[in-house]
Amino acid sequence: MQEVIRQLMTKFNVVFEEYYEKKRLEIRGISKRVVRINQILPDLYPDKPLVSMTKYEFQPVEKPEVILTVTDEEVDVEKYLSPEQIAELERLAALEAERLRLAKLDNWRERGLEDMMGGVLEVRREDELKKDIPKPAFLLAGKPEIEWTEDEKRIYNAYLKAVKELEEEREKYRKVSHTSSRPFSFLEADMRKNMAAIDEAKAKFNENMVELFAIWLRYEVATLQEVVKIWKLKSSILLDEELRHHELVLQERVEDLQKRLEELDVVIREVRDVIERVQEAVELLAAEDRLMEKAFKKEFPDVHGAVFDLLNKAYKRRPKYVGKFFAEFQYWFV
Repeated sequence: MQEVIRQLMTKFNVVFEEYYEKKRLEIRGISKRVVRINQILPDLYPDKPLVSMTKYEFQPVEKPEVILTVTDEEVDVEKYLSPEQIAELERLAALEAERLRLAKLDNWRERGLEDMMGGVLEVRREDELKKDIPKPAFLLAGKPEIEWTEDEKRIYNAYLKAVKELEEEREKYRKVSHTSSRPFSFLEADMRKNMAAIDEAKAKFNENMVELFAIWLRYEVATLQEVVKIWKLKSSILLDEELRHHELVLQERVEDLQKRLEELDVVIREVRDVIERVQEAVELLAAEDRLMEKAFKKEFPDVHGAVFDLLNKAYKRRPKYVGKFFAEFQYWFV
């Protein structure tokens, strides 16, 4: 039965891992959609806060194995690194940077995509509008305006014009997004589609949780049934041991009583034998006493009346000889 319980728990753990992996995949999909929503929100609703992934992530109670894990963020004290460790980290970082550089050079697909379309397969208007106009080099260098050349002034004026046009385009796009004759703009449709997909994923996961809870109930009932069987078996074993012990106690008492009965039987037989011998001795003494009394009367044939009565009384008061009797049975009269 213990093995049955272990097998039930093992099977449920397998089912639980499947649903755990389903949640992991759902969270991954929700994370991608949250990223897209947070890209759209600043364009549609600049003052609205971004969507947080905290409520969608695994909670600590769902990951008990991390309770004993301490992350660097949880430690307030700055981690001490020896000079050798710092040098090793710098060396590893340099090697990783070099590896990434070489991998990027060898990846002709990514390089071609980056050169032609900025690293994306589809250039979206809102992505282009997010890009700022790069500042001229002399502005980045902090060159004073009084030292600008005519070419630099023309470049600066062109830069201001480009910035103004970009802002106008951004404003037009924002207005079009809010005042379009369609029910809602493309960005809003995209955001609503992602939010609907998140709600659908949440609903699906909730259904999975209800299903998992039903499965857990079935396994729990089966496990408890086996536990009840075990306790019943333990109870019957304890009861049997108690009955065996009680039987042994009673058997010892019976044997003791039988032994005492045997001893008493021996005593009874000895007592009966003694009684018979005592009766024989008493009868013998009585017969001797009668013979002596007859012999006493024959000793005084001529005495009669009061004198004979006195002699007879004195005869009866004489000490009787019973020494032989007591010598034989003194063990029983102590």
